[in-house]
Amino acid sequence: MKFSISGVRGIFDGDLSLQNILEFSRAFSKLIKKNTCVLARDTRSSSRIIGETASAALMEQGIDVQNLGVA
Repeated sequence: MKFSISGVRGIFDGDLSLQNILEFSRAFSKLIKKNTCVLARDTRSSSRIIGETASAALMEQGIDVQNLGVA
């Protein structure tokens, strides 16, 4: 898994797990100032579960998630 200015990168179910997504999303929620976040995904088969996991973790922290779907 790599962390960079453009985000977190990894191979899902390889070096990037749902637990990693939960932890990163919960930490990211602390940086959100207005309690609203826009979430989008790409067309890879793993994107839906990753997006749903990130969305759940953000909402768990009180963030209103606007889900754009594939963008």
